Amino acid sequence: MPRKKLGFTRDQHVELGKELATMRDRLVSISAELGNAYPPTIMNAAVKAQKGLDELRDKLDAIVFEENSGDSTKENASVYYPGRGRQVRA
Repeated sequence: MPRKKLGFTRDQHVELGKELATMRDRLVSISAELGNAYPPTIMNAAVKAQKGLDELRDKLDAIVFEENSGDSTKENASVYYPGRGRQVRA
């Protein structure tokens, strides 16, 4: 019988969340740059990569909530979406 995988620690999730958020921001910028320089098919490939990254973040976000159900929603919400758990001041 295969052993159950242990998964990431919370700290590993936090670090990966920061890296993925940075990657997504860069992909958004790259998509815009490509859109200004090349036909739409090239930009669409970058947008597709961005959507794949978004899907990965969504799945990992769900895992964080599942693995850390005892933590506050605010703490869990900001792991893969930094800033999502903070209140916005006017």
